[in-house]
Amino acid sequence: DWYSCAATISGESPSESTDAGTIVDDSKIDFSIRWCRNAAEITSTGYRVVYNGEIYNILGIDHMNNKRKSVKLKCQKASR
Repeated sequence: DWYSCAATISGESPSESTDAGTIVDDSKIDFSIRWCRNAAEITSTGYRVVYNGEIYNILGIDHMNNKRKSVKLKCQKASR
């Protein structure tokens, strides 16, 4: 773990598909966190989010107009 904080969760849209006889969960979810130096350093290629024991890949990062108030992480559940 590199950084831990509280987050507001929104946009949870569960979706499942079948691929080669297995069920693939492609849930997308947005995490809004308070801006801080650690949060400002997060990149979509070098970091992932762990929430309730599930791993989410970061698809995009919204710095909310660079006002240094919050950061929104657009994520998708990672396949294991």
